[in-house]
Amino acid sequence: MSTTDTIGNMLTIIRNASSVGFKDVEVPFSKLKQGVMNVLLREGFVKSVDSYQNEEDKKYYLKISLKYGPSGEKVINHISRISKPGRRTYLGSRDIPRVKNGFGLMVLTTPKGVLSGKEARMQKIGGEAICEVW
Repeated sequence: MSTTDTIGNMLTIIRNASSVGFKDVEVPFSKLKQGVMNVLLREGFVKSVDSYQNEEDKKYYLKISLKYGPSGEKVINHISRISKPGRRTYLGSRDIPRVKNGFGLMVLTTPKGVLSGKEARMQKIGGEAICEVW
Protein backbone atom coordinates (compact mmCIF):
# COMPACT_ATOMS: atom_id res chain seq x y z
CA MET A 1 0.00 0.00 0.00
CA SER A 2 1.48 3.33 -1.01
CA THR A 3 0.27 6.72 0.14
CA THR A 4 1.04 9.88 -1.71
CA ASP A 5 1.62 13.11 0.15
CA THR A 6 -0.15 15.67 -2.03
CA ILE A 7 0.62 18.54 0.38
CA GLY A 8 4.30 17.57 0.38
CA ASN A 9 4.25 17.47 -3.43
CA MET A 10 2.70 20.96 -3.55
CA LEU A 11 5.33 22.34 -1.16
CA THR A 12 8.11 20.78 -3.27
CA ILE A 13 6.68 22.35 -6.44
CA ILE A 14 6.61 25.77 -4.71
CA ARG A 15 10.12 25.32 -3.29
CA ASN A 16 11.56 24.34 -6.68
CA ALA A 17 9.72 27.07 -8.60
CA SER A 18 10.82 29.73 -6.11
CA SER A 19 14.46 28.64 -6.31
CA VAL A 20 14.56 29.09 -10.11
CA GLY A 21 12.41 32.25 -10.19
CA PHE A 22 9.13 31.04 -11.74
CA LYS A 23 6.27 33.55 -11.48
CA ASP A 24 3.37 31.04 -11.41
CA VAL A 25 2.86 27.37 -10.57
CA GLU A 26 -0.13 25.06 -10.94
CA VAL A 27 -1.05 22.19 -8.66
CA PRO A 28 -4.10 19.86 -8.63
CA PHE A 29 -6.90 21.31 -6.50
CA SER A 30 -7.95 20.17 -3.03
CA LYS A 31 -9.67 22.09 -0.24
CA LEU A 32 -6.73 21.53 2.12
CA LYS A 33 -4.23 22.84 -0.44
CA GLN A 34 -6.42 25.87 -1.03
CA GLY A 35 -6.63 26.47 2.72
CA VAL A 36 -2.84 26.28 3.12
CA MET A 37 -2.33 28.66 0.18
CA ASN A 38 -4.93 31.10 1.54
CA VAL A 39 -2.95 31.29 4.81
CA LEU A 40 0.26 31.98 2.82
CA LEU A 41 -1.66 34.64 0.86
CA ARG A 42 -2.99 36.32 4.03
CA GLU A 43 0.50 36.37 5.54
CA GLY A 44 2.12 37.84 2.41
CA PHE A 45 4.19 34.87 1.18
CA VAL A 46 2.42 34.54 -2.20
CA LYS A 47 0.92 37.13 -4.55
CA SER A 48 -2.34 35.39 -5.51
CA VAL A 49 -4.16 32.04 -5.44
CA ASP A 50 -6.85 31.18 -7.98
CA SER A 51 -8.73 27.97 -8.74
CA TYR A 52 -9.90 27.06 -12.22
CA GLN A 53 -11.14 24.09 -14.24
CA ASN A 54 -9.03 22.87 -17.14
CA GLU A 55 -11.12 22.67 -20.31
CA GLU A 56 -9.31 19.58 -21.68
CA ASP A 57 -9.39 17.17 -18.76
CA LYS A 58 -12.18 18.87 -16.73
CA LYS A 59 -10.05 18.75 -13.56
CA TYR A 60 -9.62 21.60 -11.11
CA TYR A 61 -6.26 23.26 -10.42
CA LEU A 62 -4.84 25.95 -8.16
CA LYS A 63 -2.78 28.63 -9.88
CA ILE A 64 -0.33 30.16 -7.40
CA SER A 65 1.51 33.39 -8.20
CA LEU A 66 4.77 33.49 -6.27
CA LYS A 67 6.01 36.70 -4.69
CA TYR A 68 9.48 38.20 -5.06
CA GLY A 69 11.13 41.30 -3.60
CA PRO A 70 11.85 44.51 -5.54
CA SER A 71 15.26 43.31 -6.73
CA GLY A 72 14.07 39.74 -7.40
CA GLU A 73 14.93 38.14 -4.03
CA LYS A 74 12.77 35.21 -2.90
CA VAL A 75 10.03 35.82 -0.33
CA ILE A 76 9.81 32.07 0.43
CA ASN A 77 13.33 31.09 1.50
CA HIS A 78 12.28 27.87 3.25
CA ILE A 79 9.12 25.78 3.11
CA SER A 80 8.96 22.34 4.70
CA ARG A 81 6.40 19.72 5.66
CA ILE A 82 6.05 18.96 9.37
CA SER A 83 3.25 16.41 9.73
CA LYS A 84 3.70 13.57 7.26
CA PRO A 85 1.34 10.70 6.37
CA GLY A 86 3.50 8.21 8.29
CA ARG A 87 4.05 10.48 11.29
CA ARG A 88 1.35 13.00 12.15
CA THR A 89 2.31 15.91 14.40
CA TYR A 90 -0.35 17.52 16.58
CA LEU A 91 0.18 20.62 18.69
CA GLY A 92 -1.86 22.13 21.48
CA SER A 93 -2.40 25.89 21.45
CA ARG A 94 0.35 26.37 24.06
CA ASP A 95 2.81 24.19 22.11
CA ILE A 96 2.68 26.12 18.80
CA PRO A 97 6.18 27.57 18.27
CA ARG A 98 6.98 31.03 16.95
CA VAL A 99 8.86 30.33 13.71
CA LYS A 100 11.99 32.49 13.28
CA ASN A 101 10.90 34.75 16.18
CA GLY A 102 7.71 35.75 14.37
CA PHE A 103 9.24 36.30 10.93
CA GLY A 104 8.24 32.80 9.83
CA LEU A 105 4.90 31.09 9.69
CA MET A 106 3.47 27.78 10.83
CA VAL A 107 0.35 26.47 9.09
CA LEU A 108 -2.04 24.25 11.05
CA THR A 109 -5.29 22.51 10.25
CA THR A 110 -7.66 23.01 13.19
CA PRO A 111 -11.33 22.35 13.95
CA LYS A 112 -11.93 25.94 12.77
CA GLY A 113 -10.17 25.45 9.42
CA VAL A 114 -6.63 26.02 8.19
CA LEU A 115 -4.97 28.75 10.28
CA SER A 116 -1.56 30.28 10.83
CA GLY A 117 0.18 29.51 14.12
CA LYS A 118 -0.45 33.07 15.29
CA GLU A 119 -4.19 32.84 14.54
CA ALA A 120 -4.46 29.45 16.29
CA ARG A 121 -2.66 30.78 19.40
CA MET A 122 -4.97 33.82 19.51
CA GLN A 123 -8.06 31.57 19.27
CA LYS A 124 -6.53 29.13 21.81
CA ILE A 125 -6.97 26.08 19.58
CA GLY A 126 -4.46 23.46 18.49
CA GLY A 127 -4.32 21.16 15.52
CA GLU A 128 -2.14 19.27 13.08
CA ALA A 129 1.01 21.12 12.04
CA ILE A 130 1.07 21.09 8.23
CA CYS A 131 4.18 23.10 7.31
CA GLU A 132 6.47 25.96 8.23
CA VAL A 133 7.57 28.80 5.98
CA TRP A 134 10.13 31.59 6.19
